[in-house]
Amino acid sequence: MRLLPQEALLFLQAARPSSQDPLPQALLALAQRLWREDLEGVRQVLPLLEEEAGEEALRALLFLGVDHPLLGEVSSRGRWLLWPQTPPGPYLQVLGEPRLEGKALPLRQAELLVLLARPQGFTAEALAEALYGEANLQALRMELHRLRQRGLALQSRPYRLASPLRADLLEMREALAQGDLRKALALYRSPLLPQSQAPGVEELRWELEETLRQAVLARGTSEDLYTLAQCLGEDLELWEALLERLPPEDPDAEPDPHRVEEAARLGGAWELFLRLGPKALLSKAFGGTELSLGEWQRVALARAFFRKAQLLVLDEPTASLDPKEEAHLYGRFAQMAQGKTVLLITHRLGSVRAADRILVLREGRLVEEGTHEALLQRNGTYAELWRLQAQLYQA
Repeated sequence: MRLLPQEALLFLQAARPSSQDPLPQALLALAQRLWREDLEGVRQVLPLLEEEAGEEALRALLFLGVDHPLLGEVSSRGRWLLWPQTPPGPYLQVLGEPRLEGKALPLRQAELLVLLARPQGFTAEALAEALYGEANLQALRMELHRLRQRGLALQSRPYRLASPLRADLLEMREALAQGDLRKALALYRSPLLPQSQAPGVEELRWELEETLRQAVLARGTSEDLYTLAQCLGEDLELWEALLERLPPEDPDAEPDPHRVEEAARLGGAWELFLRLGPKALLSKAFGGTELSLGEWQRVALARAFFRKAQLLVLDEPTASLDPKEEAHLYGRFAQMAQGKTVLLITHRLGSVRAADRILVLREGRLVEEGTHEALLQRNGTYAELWRLQAQLYQA
């Protein structure tokens, strides 16, 4: 089939058997789908071919690139005669920033390639609608011309790719079809062309994400759920499913009410929890409450303390707190830091007095290091900043 010219497809379509016998129908379908490089179509007719047509089943298996007992006795020469290998096509990355063969690709050309990868192709009007949301045929012809200038072979009537294209999108679909969630998740670094507003791409993006999401919810491990939840962000169903599947010994599996209270008190959020309950953890979009920046900061601190991490990184943790709450927070600092390593990043020097080690950075370089008392005695940058901030409260 790879050696036949394009007109062969018309011949095959005209040669449909009058018999309704499934085998001739399957053989014709195989020929058409091999010619179109239609992986999913070949996979659909394979079961009947395995029972009735040994040679054509071998051809289909070689095209799909899958291991099978039927191929065990076939020599390398025999395999080549059944399905000659062609050089691999260019590699397209569209799960994230678009790239072709490792080089940046304009978004519009990437959108068009994603649409043209559909085996059944498009009419000119349908392709323009999928790309622009309107039948802008003149703009479409210009984009098609740009793709051909890149050396990509295209067909018309219907419009589709004339040569094989390797793509992370297609590999991910194949992994999902084979039930390989780990491979699908590894390929899903980002949603499909996240900056694209092309109607056809937006529809495909949603379809791909939902297919992966449902597969992970149905049979994914806790690690799979966590990987996808991190990628998709605030997907409550994924996070809830993850909590349900965590093993009992996992410290995050069964939240202890005493741990919740302890973390909330350390973070200064206990009054919020008493007043709002669990809704304090959710934004308004998820049925929660619209909190102020200071309240969100308290909730964030409480979450950090709840995890019982050995390392806490606090970047300006009191930037949105009032002076009274800030004083209370640092009054609890010794309790917060007990048994942990705390990295505190701040411009408020009053909060670092209790630190075991203070690092002073200027223009990205370390200029001083020591305890609070030692740095004051050195009378350098830290001492200067300390005096300036102290004067604001003493004036």
